[in-house]
Order: sequence, then C-alpha cells, then structure tokens
Amino acid sequence: MRPPTKPPIGSYVVDTHTERVGMVMGHEGPYVQLRPLGGGKEWEHASGWIALAIFCISMYGGLAFLLKDLQGRTVLPLFRIGSSRQAIEAGLGTQLESLENEAGVRRPL
Repeated sequence: MRPPTKPPIGSYVVDTHTERVGMVMGHEGPYVQLRPLGGGKEWEHASGWIALAIFCISMYGGLAFLLKDLQGRTVLPLFRIGSSRQAIEAGLGTQLESLENEAGVRRPL
C-alpha cells in the first residue's frame, strides 16, 4: 500500500473531520492547512478594515472638495504634488509647455 500523497497547494479538498470543502494553503508535517471556501474569518476581518480605510479616504476627499467649492479656498489639504498640483493651479500656458514632446503630437510640416 502506498502512503497518501499531499494534495497540491491551491487544490480543493474535503475535510473528513468537518465534511466541508476547503482550499489547500500549505503543508505542515503530516497535516494539510485548509482555508474555507469564501476566505474564512481572517479574510473577512482584513477586507473589513480595508473597506473602512477606503471609505474614510473617500469621505475625506469628498469633504475637502466640497469645502473648497463652497469657500473658494483650500480648507483641508488635498495632498496634490508635482504635475497634479501644476495641472490644477497653473495656467494653460504652463500646462502646454511640454506638449510638443508628448506622444502623438506631430511636428509642423
């Protein structure tokens, strides 16, 4: 009789103890590390924090733009740097200075 082979990482197997399907995440000695379908508690916890961070950044940006529109001046910093700051705050002439070097712009015939 052959010894059982380890299932490859990323394959789906049935946990004979709980009768649930899981994805193989790794091997540790004679044991197989499984993650439940759908991610499990660790992924739900991490995705919740990531969603909260994205929500907070979106609300901050929305509030900053709203206050800027209402008051006509920057109230909350928008963290614009470099070319993004130049595109908003500089005039049209400054933005068009390097136009001739852009891709797709032909030189005069």
